[in-house]
Amino acid sequence: MTEALYSYVMDLQPEPRSLRNVSEYTKDVPAGHMKSSPEQVRLFALLLKLMGARRAIEIGVFTGYSALGIAQALPGDGVLYAFERDPEVLEVAKAFWDKAGVGHKIRPVEGNAVEEIQRLLLGDGAEKEPFDFAFIDANKRAQMTYYEQCLELVRPGGLVIVDNVLWYGRVVDGERNDKITLAIRELNEHMKNDERVELTVLPVGDGIALCRKL
Repeated sequence: MTEALYSYVMDLQPEPRSLRNVSEYTKDVPAGHMKSSPEQVRLFALLLKLMGARRAIEIGVFTGYSALGIAQALPGDGVLYAFERDPEVLEVAKAFWDKAGVGHKIRPVEGNAVEEIQRLLLGDGAEKEPFDFAFIDANKRAQMTYYEQCLELVRPGGLVIVDNVLWYGRVVDGERNDKITLAIRELNEHMKNDERVELTVLPVGDGIALCRKL
């Protein structure tokens, strides 16, 4: 994908102003490359609408770009549980959500995602209702745990999506054996062999795994 071709693709599907505001802010933030790509979030929105999704989870919010796109795709009574450990970036994200008019759809959860998601698993009432969609884009070394937790929370026919499964090409670089790369390879192989899901991997953004729960 050349720069010119990517610009052409983006011209065919312009970024909404609310999302562009987040993009413009994030490009000057340290680690701004962690923001999801516009085409990735556009795909999520399409899938959410096709599924008729009402309840979603996002693990790893950063400045709130993908959460904003997800919330915009949910119906008026939809809800997105957004897990983020960094209180400073979470406050930035909340400001963007409120400005875009979707703050009422998002329940920000600050803290250790593994622990907070476990509370959902042990909850009751509305907290115990199954989810339609989960997006995992956080601590790569904990992604196996996030994946297993989300599979418990998502309904049959729902989606669990994992980001960065190509890890900038490092997954096929035999010289890269750091802990993060090894953890991503391990989860990729686990999803490949997991009979509980139907797996589709797409080279969108840094690679996404779409796991449809059977």
